Amino acid sequence: MDKWAVLRALTTARSQFGLSDRSLAVLSALLSCLPDRPLTAGAGLIVFPSNRTLSARVHGMPESTLRRHLATLCRSGLIARHDSPNGKRYARRGTDGAISTAFGFDLTPLLARTPEILDACHAIEAANREITALRERCVLLLRDLTRQLEAHPPVPHLHDQAEDALRLARRALRRKLSAEALNALFQSLTDLSDLLTPAPETQPATPETSATGSRNERHKEHQENYHFEEEEPQKTEPVSPDIDLSDLLRKAPDIHDYAQLPIRRWNDLFETAAFVSPMIGIHPRLWAEGCGALGRCGAAVVVTCMLQTVQKIENPGGYFRSLVQMARKGRFSPEAMVQALQAPGQGKAA
Repeated sequence: MDKWAVLRALTTARSQFGLSDRSLAVLSALLSCLPDRPLTAGAGLIVFPSNRTLSARVHGMPESTLRRHLATLCRSGLIARHDSPNGKRYARRGTDGAISTAFGFDLTPLLARTPEILDACHAIEAANREITALRERCVLLLRDLTRQLEAHPPVPHLHDQAEDALRLARRALRRKLSAEALNALFQSLTDLSDLLTPAPETQPATPETSATGSRNERHKEHQENYHFEEEEPQKTEPVSPDIDLSDLLRKAPDIHDYAQLPIRRWNDLFETAAFVSPMIGIHPRLWAEGCGALGRCGAAVVVTCMLQTVQKIENPGGYFRSLVQMARKGRFSPEAMVQALQAPGQGKAA
């Protein structure tokens, strides 16, 4: 295997092996001391450069830093020390001039781990290709939705909701997102597309159809009322005097990872929670219902707490729905959820 091809693969997969770019530079300097390009089992893979030589090959790296990165490479299992009795690096040659014994750094472990390095490299490249494709799908769908919104504006309350969702999506796409986050974003945009696409017109042929129409009218009326309430300034105020924003963020800091800007106000928290909600399985319509039942900031508090413990929640969408239903009956408030949270690093209360 070509030594430089191995190094390139390791550079791609360096995070899997806990290596920095400077550790890789030191490994490159060690590989440059091998006379042949191929790494071959049984060949002399022990190199014995002095620290001064290595330092020169990594553009004057201080010896203390050099020793630290050599230790990192040893701990990573990519090289091994082959020390002489006096701790120096050198080689003995036979009468034919060939090296018979060498003391220094053995690169055999690097050769042994080449299949693992290549597998890790291929996996990361495949993941990067998937992320690129997902990002392209999100960008294209976002573009189509923007054009659709401009060409065929929906009723006012849906227009505002769609504009908010598209603005949050644009913000999200400026960041480096995981495949999971991009999938969730694409799903939320798809749901928004379904919401904006008008349903086919039907004839009210039966009483059941008429009843359905009445329910739809009531649903539209509820949506209009909700969006009217959503615009009221007091909805961005704290949901309760018992909930302190800084205390909530101390107990549930994971929400910061999804914020475009630092969360300093309740409205910042709401915007971030609105972006996160589809990622944890909360449908946009259910999110709207939650905002109606709990208030904008109440729903944001619930999503913030859920995100912090999402690995323990089997069905986040169903869980959020149950909390919304309990809130409508007056049997749930977000304060209790915040009080039950432990800040990271604290033990659970007995």
